[in-house]
Amino acid sequence: MQHVPSWLQCALLPDRWNVSGVSVSALSVWHHFVLGAVGNPYLWGGDPTLEDAAELLLYCGLDYAHGKRLFSHPFYRARCVRRVARKLRKRPFADVDAEVRYYVKSCLRTPQHVQIVKAANGAETKPAKSPLVWVLVQFLCAGNPDKIGAAWDTSFATARCLFDAHRDIAGECDSLEDADQERRYDEMEEKKGVA
Repeated sequence: MQHVPSWLQCALLPDRWNVSGVSVSALSVWHHFVLGAVGNPYLWGGDPTLEDAAELLLYCGLDYAHGKRLFSHPFYRARCVRRVARKLRKRPFADVDAEVRYYVKSCLRTPQHVQIVKAANGAETKPAKSPLVWVLVQFLCAGNPDKIGAAWDTSFATARCLFDAHRDIAGECDSLEDADQERRYDEMEEKKGVA
């Protein structure tokens, strides 16, 4: 099977998952925070139990607003716990464990950071960079996750022009060619193609 880069995997990550019969969303910032606060071993190491799997699926089955209710409404929490427990009761722990591990591994796979490399002249270089398409998506949605779908659907040429224009206006880019340079480059490319 062909290697799937983490950037592509993040772009293709499903919004909803079926993990051992429990419907959960992709592991979110809220889920990561709450599972860290309770020390769930699927994220923080250790030997997980069926209760740990149920706890993870309990939290990941809810968004932030409903997750808050778990802590302030005991009857709501009991109902949610029963719902998850009923699904897991019929399954062997080995199967549940494998599915939960796969879910966590898939949802937490992100690009890794490498150490900054010192150049020969002592300057710091950054060997790892975000792919241009992710830079464009971030620019187009301005950090608003509700706009990510529309950002992905924007034509590449339009997105690139908007991004370059923004950088040019802000004085962050001095490498854009002007209209005359573009015309000469197009003529040169055309001559290469004909010859």
